[in-house]
Amino acid sequence: MQDTPERATSDEPRSGADLFFQAAIRYGYQYVFGNPGTTEAAFMDALVRYPELRFILCLHENVATGAADGVARITGRPALVNLHLAPGLSNGLANIHNARRARVPMVVTVGQHDTRHLLEDSPLHGDIEGIARGVCKWTWTVQDAGELASALHRATTLAMQPPQGPVCLILPTNILVAPPRTPAGDIPGIPALQLPERGPAAAVSIARAAETLHTAQHPVIIIGDTTPAALEQIRVLATLSGAQLIHDTFPRRVDGHTPGSTRLPYFPAQRRQVLSEADVLFLVGVGGFTTHFLYTNDPAPVIAATTQIIHLDDEADALGKNARGSLPLYGDIPASLAVLVSALQERLPGSGQEKIDAVHKAEASQARAQASGETDLLGMVMRTVNQSLPEGTILVDEAITSGPVMVTELLDASSAVHTHLTSRGGALGAALPLSIGAQLGAPGRQVVAVVGDGSAMYSIQALWSAAHYKLPILTIICNNGSYDIIKLEILRLQGTLAREDRMVLNAAAGFNEPRLDFAQLAQGLGVHGWSVRELADVEPAVKAALEICSSGSPALIDVHIQSRFM
Repeated sequence: MQDTPERATSDEPRSGADLFFQAAIRYGYQYVFGNPGTTEAAFMDALVRYPELRFILCLHENVATGAADGVARITGRPALVNLHLAPGLSNGLANIHNARRARVPMVVTVGQHDTRHLLEDSPLHGDIEGIARGVCKWTWTVQDAGELASALHRATTLAMQPPQGPVCLILPTNILVAPPRTPAGDIPGIPALQLPERGPAAAVSIARAAETLHTAQHPVIIIGDTTPAALEQIRVLATLSGAQLIHDTFPRRVDGHTPGSTRLPYFPAQRRQVLSEADVLFLVGVGGFTTHFLYTNDPAPVIAATTQIIHLDDEADALGKNARGSLPLYGDIPASLAVLVSALQERLPGSGQEKIDAVHKAEASQARAQASGETDLLGMVMRTVNQSLPEGTILVDEAITSGPVMVTELLDASSAVHTHLTSRGGALGAALPLSIGAQLGAPGRQVVAVVGDGSAMYSIQALWSAAHYKLPILTIICNNGSYDIIKLEILRLQGTLAREDRMVLNAAAGFNEPRLDFAQLAQGLGVHGWSVRELADVEPAVKAALEICSSGSPALIDVHIQSRFM
């Protein structure tokens, strides 16, 4: 029989770490993701006294930060991450960057040497604050054990305030083990967490926006970072104004299916075509309206000079950053949309309710979409999975060049997928960790991760955590043995490699020799895996994988497809 970890028996914190965890519980934290080292020993020793906080061991720091991102997207509350000194923080930066770009709250704690050891400049010492400032909203090195609760209070408040995002607390070892006291010698209290609420945008600006939408001939609404409540208001707004709905290219989170909506294409020429007829463009929660890169062979703007732009956001810095000269609406997004809907209804006969009722009736009578007749291997896997998914499924998307097939087959009107998460920041290796956080945040829902093979290799260690904690995630690997997105970008450059034989291009961005076998990799990490190489493999693999998930364990399907540039 194992000993039960010692439980803190009173509210009096014996150490700074105790005060920190008592504050974390008071503020609603449930998970701590990490990969601890020696400087985190005191942190871990105290954490075991608080079973309300569940520690999730990750075999790489970037898995820990990505999983914390996933929990926050599903629950709306930040998670704690615990990393080891400057090298550990550096290993977790990519998914902290993704969280920052997706405006996801996260509190990253980083262990620091005993302050009496810093002068020695030990091998693992580094500029933790300097590293963190590049990806975090706020960074603070705790100076005294008595301020640990106040430091977490400030970190949580800042992480949750628009624009939401990661913050960093640096915790020296001697601070964690010291008895927490105020300057007067008292035991510090835990400040109450009360987040300020922001109201709607200015009435005069909303009135101008309503009039602009009312008179528009071809309005387009780009949906960025919103809540389910805001998305419902956007759907009503589109009905009243006749606007076309387009989701941002890589949405933080989309709930439900919006009939007639599409996703904003990745490349400038495609965006230009989609937006060519828009006379009014309404950006809602779009933190950055720009392409990922500047293409010197295609430098033209994607928006016509005559297009009027309205931009609603709760982040002041986002307004006018890319869509310069736009009408800015600065305020709480759901509250502003509600006022805007009312203002537009006032300009329509019958308050526009007839339009809303007609759309709801059409949606209710919409026939279940028929499966595509395509017989490609990946499409067949997606269709077969889609037919068996339970309602309320969460889809985590890092399919990259296989994305169009996934969108067609898994996000149609008949799909059981209710929540869709993508990687906003562009740093590869997001989906596998995100799926862990999503499953922990919604333990009663099925999570499906669709991941490119190149992306999967950035954070393959996440499979071990899924197996260890028995998280029934279904992972689908789009295995083409290639960084096809890089090959596509190289070809668009129209340089030397574009004129060379494809074998030369493959040498620059292909990894099909030897071909990665994700089914075997998964099994080595404790996850059941199946390889799909031909159509006959599809149904048995999908059936077996979903049965494993139903039993409470993770499963992986490795779909071998052809690179389009071989």
